[in-house]
Order: sequence, then C-alpha cells, then structure tokens
Amino acid sequence: MCGPYMDMKSLKQEWDMAQLRISGYHIHIYTNDDKGMDAHFANEIARTLKVLFPNDVRGIYNVGKVGPHNAPNVELDITRESYGRIVQWLQMNSHGLPVLVHPETGDDEIDHLHSSLWINREQGYNMAFFDRLRAGRQGAPVPKTPQ
Repeated sequence: MCGPYMDMKSLKQEWDMAQLRISGYHIHIYTNDDKGMDAHFANEIARTLKVLFPNDVRGIYNVGKVGPHNAPNVELDITRESYGRIVQWLQMNSHGLPVLVHPETGDDEIDHLHSSLWINREQGYNMAFFDRLRAGRQGAPVPKTPQ
C-alpha cells in the first residue's frame, strides 16, 4: 500500500511484484450499434494495430455480450511491454468507440473493476458476472472467436 510512511525501497519492491503479476493486457473495443458501423470500425482498428505492432498483438478475437461485457466487442491481447505505445495510439485513433484496457493477472474482478482504463466513455459491466465470482460460482469462460 502506498502511503506517507512507505520508503523508496518498499515502493520499488511493490512495483516489482506488481509487474510480475501482469502477464499482458486485454483491449476491448465495443461494438454496440444496430447498423454495424461500430463493428466495422472496431475490426479496422484491430487490424491496423496488428499491422503497426505485429510483435505486440498476440491475438484478435470477437467477443460476444458475455462474461463481464454487456456489449459485443473486439478483443486484442497485447504484451505488457507494448501497453504505452498501443494505448497512446488508441487514444488518438479509436473513432469515439468505447475502449476498455485492463491487465491480465488472473483476477478478473481486480483487472476489470479496479485496474482498468477507459478511453472515450465507460461502457459499464455486467455486474452479475462479478457477483457470481464473489459467491464462488465459476462463471462460464468468455467465448472468443479468432479473427
């Protein structure tokens, strides 16, 4: 915990431990319009990122309105090291679509609710998913369709 009594050595140790927990990042570009234009732009953004950052984008998937997501989205899995480059690009090139960026640590609740970044506007979550996780019932895995 960061506070006024933490020394620099403790801060460095906490940072080192935090980095070890992050295996990569997920980016979700939401596609919730009826005419399909959001889906077109989201897929175009994903393909462009793959071209611009071929060694940093591990996968691109179509994700339905499942798990913590209350709208369909295109997910990109990226490396931890590419976070800064890709997020900067998205901030300038996301066409106004809601974009969620969150770390991948294995703790869905913390990753989505406490460690996430929204670009443009917050889309919100399916909170029932997290309620099930807290209650100890395993939620169904989020189905992903590779592109």
